[in-house]
Amino acid sequence: MVGDNLLPQKEAVALMQNNNIGKLRIFDAQPDTLKAYTNSGIEIIVRVTNDELQNISSSQEVADKWVKDKIQAYYPATNIKYISVGDQALEKPEYGTYVLPALNNIQVACLTTPHCTQSLMK
Repeated sequence: MVGDNLLPQKEAVALMQNNNIGKLRIFDAQPDTLKAYTNSGIEIIVRVTNDELQNISSSQEVADKWVKDKIQAYYPATNIKYISVGDQALEKPEYGTYVLPALNNIQVACLTTPHCTQSLMK
């Protein structure tokens, strides 16, 4: 997502489908990326970024909004299968303390969101 020679997203989706790649991890859940995978059948892992951890860990309202904006707005058309919380955050002291509270808040948000519960809490 940060390269300067990336394929347009629709072409990337087609390339994945043509090569029977059925799973993708998205490191930053941007709307245009989530929209590009609509009805693709590709299973998506969406990540809560390290920069979002502190706010999500300290506020259930922020976690609820994150799930609403990043999951509920696209599921089920975009096959969001999992949510990961942080990126090697336990190895980074400035983020490590936020992982468990953020994970708990995301889980609570999912439990109160029907789409999220159906998809992610199996």
